[in-house]
Amino acid sequence: MERREFLLGLAGTVVWPIRARAQHSTKIPRIGLLSGGSLQLPEVREGFANVRQGFAELGYVEGQNISFVQRGTEGGIDQLPAVAAELVSMKVDIILAFATPAGRAARQA
Repeated sequence: MERREFLLGLAGTVVWPIRARAQHSTKIPRIGLLSGGSLQLPEVREGFANVRQGFAELGYVEGQNISFVQRGTEGGIDQLPAVAAELVSMKVDIILAFATPAGRAARQA
């Protein structure tokens, strides 16, 4: 056996357990849902429900392999920067913003 073959084989035995651990991560992704409107508005509730449904169709089960944190503004879009900052402080993995003002606030946060 050549030295190169031996080293490649050894590297494969070291990398394999690392890959196996990475595939079995227990971290559940947290998705922040951000809207510039009230959570009571039908279109906001419907938009958030559609996102949840889309993830469910991809095999994600809320509470098992994904979680959602939803935030909206009750008093208007001028509250968006504070609400977006709250999601960032909660360390969500990604923020899905509904409408341009919410997207800008999320980007700035």
